[in-house]
Amino acid sequence: MPIKDFCTVFNLSANILGKLEENGYTDARMFRFVLLSELKDDMGFKLGETAALRDAVEGWSVLKEV
Repeated sequence: MPIKDFCTVFNLSANILGKLEENGYTDARMFRFVLLSELKDDMGFKLGETAALRDAVEGWSVLKEV
């Protein structure tokens, strides 16, 4: 799923989308390679943004298995 669609479907902020795009993330399948420390330390995610993204990824992975 393209990252823009992922952010829309899971109601993630434009700020989160911007940080993901800035760092070259183009597709949701790339999330399996992201470390939480990278979100905070390298990409500048705030705690709430990290929580929102983690929640979205969990929801997406459950939907993907169905």
